[in-house]
Amino acid sequence: MTRFAHGTTLTELMVVIAILAIAAFTIAPATTSIIQKQLADRDVSLVHMAIATARSRAILTQTPHTLCPLDSSKHCSRNWNNELTLFADRNRNRTLDNDDTVVQRITDADNTVLRSYNRSAISFGANGFAGGYNGSFSYCRTTSMGQHKSAAFILSRIGRLRPGTDSDNNGQVELANGQDVECP
Repeated sequence: MTRFAHGTTLTELMVVIAILAIAAFTIAPATTSIIQKQLADRDVSLVHMAIATARSRAILTQTPHTLCPLDSSKHCSRNWNNELTLFADRNRNRTLDNDDTVVQRITDADNTVLRSYNRSAISFGANGFAGGYNGSFSYCRTTSMGQHKSAAFILSRIGRLRPGTDSDNNGQVELANGQDVECP
């Protein structure tokens, strides 16, 4: 019988390594799921803050501000999984013009996330009103264990933002129309 430092035998060492390997394989998926849920919380917070910032800056600077995904020609598009850009939209044309100022960018979503909004932009006038840009913004991340982390923001015409709720307790947040947030 071979003894190592502190009187440990090879068999004892192999048993400890096997236990550690089993524990690592058992804990890894749960840890990954926790990390993915934290990523979802961070993403939701970034979008919420960008919407709030758009409204605040529109009021403070007396300049319309728009948050949207831009296409290759710098026009707002409906692909909310693309990078989101918050900018001072001076002529409120939902296009990032040369005289418009970019305030913030939010990176594009990965393939486990689905972000959507029922319009091509979230835009606020100088009075802080969303006007015709009201609607429901939804977010859902699917974890590696097949679970969903969803959130929704409901934007009123006067520019107020409220969170969606899970009123039927099925684990999915609902939009203003009562439908569950769509998940990938």
